[in-house]
Amino acid sequence: MDVHVHSFNRALQAPPAVRPTVVPQMPSLPRPTHNLFAAALRWGMLQSSDVDDAMLALVSPEAFWLLRSWRQRTYGDQRGCARALQAARRELTSGRVLDPSLKRRIAFVSVRGKSLWSTFHKAVVRERQVHDVLALRVVVRGDEADCMRVLAAVRRSWPSVGGRFKDYQAKPKQNGYQAVHDTVLLPGGRPMEIQIRTEAQHMRAEYGTASHRRYKGAAYALPRTMLAGVGAAPAPFRRPLFQRWAYSS
Repeated sequence: MDVHVHSFNRALQAPPAVRPTVVPQMPSLPRPTHNLFAAALRWGMLQSSDVDDAMLALVSPEAFWLLRSWRQRTYGDQRGCARALQAARRELTSGRVLDPSLKRRIAFVSVRGKSLWSTFHKAVVRERQVHDVLALRVVVRGDEADCMRVLAAVRRSWPSVGGRFKDYQAKPKQNGYQAVHDTVLLPGGRPMEIQIRTEAQHMRAEYGTASHRRYKGAAYALPRTMLAGVGAAPAPFRRPLFQRWAYSS
């Protein structure tokens, strides 16, 4: 199922009878309770990888629950997704997918699940379809031909989804990004995007002209900054804070 800006427009323009007009207000808390809550929030932010999602839930609960429901239907629960990604990573690095000579050319393999905030940002802000909720990245210590060999081996292990192959090595993006992308189906039917790039292409994508930080920037720093402010805010919580964000989101 594709997620794009029109899906959110339909969901968020529901009649007032079925759509809340403001974010539910946070109750005022006595100072000792607030201090304990703020400390717990700060600790949780350090431990959690879903701070962005927590901010989305505060600012736009309708979008949060729409996305959460869609991800549950399409990919299953979050723990199941994490297990599927780790299993895919183990399979790829076990030697059962890649022959020994090709396996020696793998610099590293990483996996990630796309957060709800990141999905929201891609669909609504960038107005792009979302196919990479689950993703596996392979960085090759070799050349572009080695990347294609890795892709061929992956396709022998997991079936490829038609129409999703993109060769950004032959035709780089405008910002210089290069890699080969494809979408495969994991056991159980979960779609997973695979990204394969050389070490030089990886450095450019992470730290050079093609870095995600250049277009995500402040939008991705905002959730953590906002929740850090909530955690450090003086008691008691002030209700207008959340109402202003509800109207300006």
